[in-house]
Parts: sequence; structure tokens; C-alpha cells
Amino acid sequence: MSLIPSQPMATEITPKKLKKIKGWFSRLDQKIFKFLLNEADDLCGGGDAAEIGVYLGKSAVLIGSYMRPGEVLTVVDLFGAPASDDDNREENKIFAPKISIEKFRENFLRFHPELPVTIQGLSSVITDHASHGSHKFVHVDASHQYEHAKEDIASARVLLKPQGIVAVDDYLHPNYPGVGAALWDAVAGGLNPVLLTPFKFYGTWGDPQPWKDRVAENLDILGAPHEEISLRGTRVHRFSIELPVIVRKLLKLS
Repeated sequence: MSLIPSQPMATEITPKKLKKIKGWFSRLDQKIFKFLLNEADDLCGGGDAAEIGVYLGKSAVLIGSYMRPGEVLTVVDLFGAPASDDDNREENKIFAPKISIEKFRENFLRFHPELPVTIQGLSSVITDHASHGSHKFVHVDASHQYEHAKEDIASARVLLKPQGIVAVDDYLHPNYPGVGAALWDAVAGGLNPVLLTPFKFYGTWGDPQPWKDRVAENLDILGAPHEEISLRGTRVHRFSIELPVIVRKLLKLS
């Protein structure tokens, strides 16, 4: 299966072009997003997509390129608006000054002719605006507080089709243990791992085997160092970043 998107794009979304949008989105995860969104047309029969936590739109731009006619992309973010509690307000002091809904719209419209459904507000309102059970893909990348991350992952389950994929950001980040705690709570409650990267967890509440089979069949296309590991009684592929040659040499010398 190729990584060609399911509909022609006015502007091809390449890592070089995405680099112009500020934000954190590794080339490895960009490639995996493309792969999973493309495969979702077959394994899910297509569907809507949502992003919970947008920042300046780097990943939303890519997701938008894999929406077919009639499918809806919905995004939600505070976009600089006040947070709901003290912990989240402290966290947002780092990022909020850099975020505005106007900048997101500007970035998105550089690549696409129309904006997605854009909600400025708490991530918890996503289920009030996006249709339930119709989504092929949901990206969770909002508050890093445990209670909020847990609610966002639960919202993703409400939105997703049975075989839909959720991507959860920062599940391994040492500064955000609340995300990891919320994610592994969800796994204990029935979320099935599909594949892992250093930055994002990918899983489904449906049958993970068709997804894992597609991953195993396309390891060359995904083109990254990987290993198959055991996780809660199942086997999943874990991908890692290919370090530059100079870094690998320095590590050998240390």
C-alpha cells in the first residue's frame, strides 16, 4: 500500500513545507500519520477525523490532506483563551502567548482551500460538535494534566468508529506523567496498542490485528528502525528515530 493520499492535494504536504509551521511533529510520526490515514480508507471505510489540541496547526494540516469529499475534520483548542484550572493555566503560560486562532487559520489556509470545523474552547466540548462513532482518526495532543488527558482519550473513544485509530501524544514525556497515566488507564480499560514511537502511541478500541498486519506488511515503506515487543500479552512494533551518522559515531566514542 502506498502513502499516496486518498484525494489529490492542491499543495503536497511535505516535511519541508510543514517545517514552516512552528510545532513538534517528527518526520517519523508524519510518515505514520500518512500511512494510517491512508489505510483507514480500507480498514474503516473512511470517516471523519478530529484533533484535540492544535497549537498552530502543523499536524492538522497533514490530517486535512487525507479527508475525502463528505468527511469532516474537527479541531479544538483554547487558542490562547483562559484555561479551566490553575494547573492548566500554569502549563499554558509556556505556550499560550504563541497561539492564536488567527495564526492557525492562516497556516491551514496556506495548504487547504477551506478551514476545518474549528472550536475555540475546552477540549471537553469536542463531543458536542463532532459526530459520534464516525471518525477514522483522532489525534489527542491537548492538556498534559491527568484528568484532562483521561477525558480527551475518552472523548476519542466516543468519536471513533469501531476500527478507528487514536494517536496520543507525549505518552512517554518525562515532564508529563499525567498523559502516560491516562493512556495506560485506557489500555487497561480496553484500548489496544497498534504501534509505538518515541512521541506517540497509536491504538484502537476495535480489533488491532488488521492494523498490526498492515504495519508488518509495510515496514519498508515506514522506513524507520523498529523492533517487535511484547506489551500486555500482545506483540506490537515500536519504531525509533534514525540518528544522524555523526551522533551515532559520538555515542560509540562515549
